[in-house]
Amino acid sequence: MDYLQDFFPQAAHLYHNYYYSFLPYLAPFYRILLSSQSYFYRQIFPTLYPIYVLSNNALHSLSTDAPDIITLAVLAIALIISFRVLDYMRRTVMYWVGLAIRMGLWLTLGVLGVYVWQRGFDQSVEDFGYVLGFLVCRFSNQLLLDVEALESRDMFWEP
Repeated sequence: MDYLQDFFPQAAHLYHNYYYSFLPYLAPFYRILLSSQSYFYRQIFPTLYPIYVLSNNALHSLSTDAPDIITLAVLAIALIISFRVLDYMRRTVMYWVGLAIRMGLWLTLGVLGVYVWQRGFDQSVEDFGYVLGFLVCRFSNQLLLDVEALESRDMFWEP
């Protein structure tokens, strides 16, 4: 109660000192507000009120006569909202995974470009051939690669 006793004199002071000084500037806004309010009550309210009463009575009778329908409607709305949220989460995750894959591919391309720039084209082709031969041996279940047999068949390119 002490708070109210301290608050009311300050509120009265603010009202008398500051509200009246801005009243001429606020008058057009008050007129617009009051005219729109009177238009609503004269024109729109008589048209919408019977629709409001009819829909309110229909919803009331529906909720009291068949509560199972309301339960099913709430369940359907909950499912729709949850599926929307899950779809949003799926799209977000797929975006970030795709972005990570694209960034990885561009990073790999950049690293290969820097490698070729540092080593030179001929040395890089030779290194890539060595790595490719290693991978072919590794994944074709051959333990050793007879390099000299390949050299005798002229399978290596020499400048």
